[in-house]
Amino acid sequence: MQHNHTLVEELKDFCAKERERIYSRHCFGIGGREIVEEYTRLADNVIQRIYQAAIRADNGGPKLSEDTPIAILALGGYGRETLNPYSDIDIMLVYNPSELNLRQVEPFANQLITTLWDIGFEVGHSFRSLKECVRATYDDIFSKTSMLEARYIVGARQVYREFQRLTSKHFFKKQVGKFIAKTIDEWSTRHESYGATIYLQEPNIKESAGGLRDFHTGIWVAAVRFGVKDLEELQRRGIIPQTVAESCEESLDFLWQLRNELHYVSQRRSDQLVLDVQEIIAKNLGYKDDEHSLAEVTMMRDYYLHAEHLYEFAKLIIDRVKHQGSPLNHWIERWQTKKLPDGFTVVRDEIGFQEGYFDFRTDPTRMMKVFTYRQQLGNRISADVRHQIAANLHLIDDNFRRSPEVAECFLSILRHSESVAEVLRRMHRWQVLDHYLPEFSKIRSLVRSDRPHQYTVDEHTLYAIENLEEATLAQLEGGQDFLDIFKEVEKPELLRLAILLHDVGKGVDGPGGHDERGFEMAQAALDRIGLDTVDKEVVLFLILRHLDMIHTAQRRDLDDPKVIERFAELVQDEQHLKMLYLLTFADMRAVSIEIWNQWNAILLWQLYTRTLEFLQGKMEFLKVEELQARVTQLIGEVVGEAAIARHFETMPDQGLVSQAPDLIGKQIQLVEKLGDLPIAVSHFAENQSYTQIGICTRNARGIFRQITAVFTVENINILRAMINTRSDGIVIDVLNVTDGQTGKGPILDRYHQIEETLTAVWNGEVDVETVLEEQRESDPLLRRQQRHIQPRIRIDNEASDRATIIDIRAQDQVGLLYTISDAFYKLGLDIHLAKITTEAFIAEDSFYVTDTNGAKITDPTRLKNIQDALAQLKIFKPPIV
Repeated sequence: MQHNHTLVEELKDFCAKERERIYSRHCFGIGGREIVEEYTRLADNVIQRIYQAAIRADNGGPKLSEDTPIAILALGGYGRETLNPYSDIDIMLVYNPSELNLRQVEPFANQLITTLWDIGFEVGHSFRSLKECVRATYDDIFSKTSMLEARYIVGARQVYREFQRLTSKHFFKKQVGKFIAKTIDEWSTRHESYGATIYLQEPNIKESAGGLRDFHTGIWVAAVRFGVKDLEELQRRGIIPQTVAESCEESLDFLWQLRNELHYVSQRRSDQLVLDVQEIIAKNLGYKDDEHSLAEVTMMRDYYLHAEHLYEFAKLIIDRVKHQGSPLNHWIERWQTKKLPDGFTVVRDEIGFQEGYFDFRTDPTRMMKVFTYRQQLGNRISADVRHQIAANLHLIDDNFRRSPEVAECFLSILRHSESVAEVLRRMHRWQVLDHYLPEFSKIRSLVRSDRPHQYTVDEHTLYAIENLEEATLAQLEGGQDFLDIFKEVEKPELLRLAILLHDVGKGVDGPGGHDERGFEMAQAALDRIGLDTVDKEVVLFLILRHLDMIHTAQRRDLDDPKVIERFAELVQDEQHLKMLYLLTFADMRAVSIEIWNQWNAILLWQLYTRTLEFLQGKMEFLKVEELQARVTQLIGEVVGEAAIARHFETMPDQGLVSQAPDLIGKQIQLVEKLGDLPIAVSHFAENQSYTQIGICTRNARGIFRQITAVFTVENINILRAMINTRSDGIVIDVLNVTDGQTGKGPILDRYHQIEETLTAVWNGEVDVETVLEEQRESDPLLRRQQRHIQPRIRIDNEASDRATIIDIRAQDQVGLLYTISDAFYKLGLDIHLAKITTEAFIAEDSFYVTDTNGAKITDPTRLKNIQDALAQLKIFKPPIV
């Protein structure tokens, strides 16, 4: 075994030097293809040396003769000669059972795998007879593709040739149809599993749509249908155009280089391009920040372009195969051809050209009209038409953009009841939409360096449009409500046009928010389309105000009549309100599934329905006397009328009229439960969105900060907190909370533990500050967030008549709410309402505060002191990571 130890050490040294050499070439800028081929040759050399050592028997291990009927084959990425730095190597040892006893070579097989592991390779391996190889092709699609890609490394060539013969296309002849169908099905399923789009902010370079696996899929299908395994031969035989072959070669080289760098940065096998590494990778690959774009944003735009090329290649091959038929079928099709206006025709479910109508130059408007036929008929657009569109994009000039005929076609697409997003995606992918609306081209493949957004800005926009389609809403809980409202929209094309343009401001730099920049950009686009003044005003309103509804719902007191009145003044009428509500829903759900949650849905619905009631003149608040009567009717026999009267006498009228009778009743019962206890806790309500808890104690300033500390320790998230202080010193906090681990509403199983901890804190048995400090030291949130967000403190004295509102934006971290409420306590401020929103490490919290006498803070000097003191808090400083 000493000899084998020597071999392992020699190969380790050889591999270390080779890996260092290859890494240096990668850093020098050598293309991805060369690097993956060099890693493949490295693995080949190692396996060949182990094999030769066994023949010479100079490693102290099992001996092989040169004519031993065994061959070592490379599979998967190794078989394709595309090994990345930390890729596994998959090998298969194939033998001829008629000439070899399995037990004769098992020792060598074990020695080979052990040696590779000892050297540092991650190895996937199998040991099969020729018959077992044939049998494996019947098992599943992965075995079939493995056999297709198997590559000879070393050993008996006659065994490899026999393997090729048995697993050739001729052998697959009866299985070709099944294999292609399964491959296409796997292609679709994989896309769904990995986000269903090319334009993910954190794509998987291998498995996402447009990733390397898409190229493999196209090659596998081409191999079994046409007997061709490389791009050059596909081009030579006219299966793909030269432009497609060239773009694929370039894109493969880019993705291999990107994947190589991802492996180096991660120091392991990795395929997901997460936000945290994009900046490092981009700068390592030579991208630089400039005045227009960050390095990683430019790199990701290049990635999406190359991913589009690989996706289109796979789709082209799949479409070719799907529509390949026999001469008899082609003869039949001649009689089944359907002619369309404008020189188009439908053959085999594809829209193509009629004879003599191939040239778009005679009538460029046909480049828009073909998409209307695509939408109305549901047929695909043929590859020939796609290629002609790509070659004639220059025809979409200013005359085209200002054409009323083209505008009407475009608006008809937006007006249609089905497949709007699907058609717009095709237009965007083939750059027709970008040329027609140059403003939209500014957000093509644009990455936003924040985690809430799952997609690029352009794909997010198209998903927002898809969210309002009947097929999407039919599958969504509560979708019928949105569908009913959408049917009441008088001009749906205006709503969809607003969605299409609502984020274009993100694509340019300048003063103001992206909503304001988008408002300015959209005006030029709407003028070219030729909208009349009224319709133009609707679209511009929706673009400028597309953030207002969610900000109001999340950050303001929806029980305050003034909030509803001001929002009603903003939207002006029911049509504006309905469209803004639909746009807000569609926009939020297109950010990510996590952002559109039940709590946000509840808040938006409350704001929508209350504003609608106000606009219809139906919004009413019960008078205090009527409220007291309702409460007495509900709980009078339980607590007695004296307790109810005392509550109404000691609570300010404003705090009563904004609350429902049943909630007031629960608070009164909680006060009675308090008795002589230091603190009382009640479980008010529970659903999937949140749990409502009531906490009652006697007046002591800073109560809310202690509650936030306890809830932090217990990993409970606070969504909303209403603090009611009676004139007799009783304080009642009503909190809507969720489980910090799951984000869901039900926490009933933890309710008693929370009550015990609160009681222990009130009795001085637990020091929550000590526990909080321990949790802060191991805060996982700060370690996961690499970039510090820009904090913000804003004071609003206009939105509420009874309190000063302080809006705070900060990086989420353990004890954040405690830190803020503790600061308010030390500044002499009482919190009456807190609304908490946390999305992807960013906290957007709003606090309704007064001084200790219950008055708004109006003194300018004190307001400045408050702002300055808050800005000095540790939570506003960049984290040390």
